[in-house]
Amino acid sequence: MKKKDITLHDTVHEALTVAFIQLLNQRPYESISVSDIVRRAGVSRSSFYRIFGSKESLILEYLQDKYRKFFRCELSSTPFCGDRKAFLLARLYFINENAKIFTVLEHAMLLEYFFEHLNPELLDFLSENPSSSSPYHKAMFAGASAGLIHCWVRRNFQETPEELLAFL
Repeated sequence: MKKKDITLHDTVHEALTVAFIQLLNQRPYESISVSDIVRRAGVSRSSFYRIFGSKESLILEYLQDKYRKFFRCELSSTPFCGDRKAFLLARLYFINENAKIFTVLEHAMLLEYFFEHLNPELLDFLSENPSSSSPYHKAMFAGASAGLIHCWVRRNFQETPEELLAFL
């Protein structure tokens, strides 16, 4: 397979993402401006808006990329084979590993937006399970898992992923 050439867009995208994550490790999300991000990344505001459009888009894209990479690794090492509990446990481990970003999303009221983007993937997974043929059952499971995760984030991840899974 031929390797993809790295473009200037890729480099600027990476610089903005790294700058944002560095700033996020230093201060609260609300106090970080686009000006702070572009200054740290050494790029123009127009580059930021051309690539991301907003701070919210940047953080969501960053997290979705991490999510896809995490599950690509998980899927290659441990196939879920229609096992809802294994799928949800892996999802809970991912959230726990990225607790700081999920807390930021919750405080910025963006957690629901993240779940909206992942629901098609979750619903596709549930469609593979013959016992989940009803769209209502799929929606109920997706909503219940999102509600559980919201509560977990608000409680500052007090429970382990396994303890949380026991509720479902």
